[in-house]
Amino acid sequence: MNKSTNKLKSLTTVVAWGQYVYWCELQFSRFRALPEEKDGAHHIGVVAHWLASEHVVLEGWLQLRHSDEKLEKLISLYPDNVEALRRCRNAVYHFQTEILDKRIIKCLFDKNEELLWSIALHYEFQRYLLNFPYTFSGTQEEKEELAEEMAGCVGWWPTETGSAGVRRIFNKCMGLASIASDDDSVTLAASTIEKLARLDAEPFSANLSRWITNVSTS
Repeated sequence: MNKSTNKLKSLTTVVAWGQYVYWCELQFSRFRALPEEKDGAHHIGVVAHWLASEHVVLEGWLQLRHSDEKLEKLISLYPDNVEALRRCRNAVYHFQTEILDKRIIKCLFDKNEELLWSIALHYEFQRYLLNFPYTFSGTQEEKEELAEEMAGCVGWWPTETGSAGVRRIFNKCMGLASIASDDDSVTLAASTIEKLARLDAEPFSANLSRWITNVSTS
């Protein structure tokens, strides 16, 4: 199987994975809309279904076997939370005789930062999906067209995140660099692109205790 065939297969698989990212976002949107005062069964149901769907996305990501430093770090620092998500998914989507399964309650207590970690993971998955079309060779216009085609297949695109804002600025700078006729404009665009490439647009992981400890000791 040649490189172009492998890339096409990877593309179709990521599009399929993107569908689960979208479905998870639907559940996450319900979670974000929850009032601060917890409403018993409704609150538990919304959080549990979001976490269960997050595990499906995580499961798909692991099967993709793609490389992403930040995602790999998030997952490796919290193997217990990976297992907690898996158990929560099983408790949600397989009938239980207990009204409040302990596997779900464990995540709700957030003792090991299960919720904050899952939020960080959720936004990093969206970041990866958003930027994936730009890993292909071709012109900037062709990459943007590929992103639009992927969005059409998935039925949605992660456009409301910090990474999406950075991507929009990045694309504009790339466009400016391609049409600029003076050296100052080219230099400005190149400088901005370089800074954007180093920017961490999804800050949730920085609030995780194990992430902070890992950064301070590395």
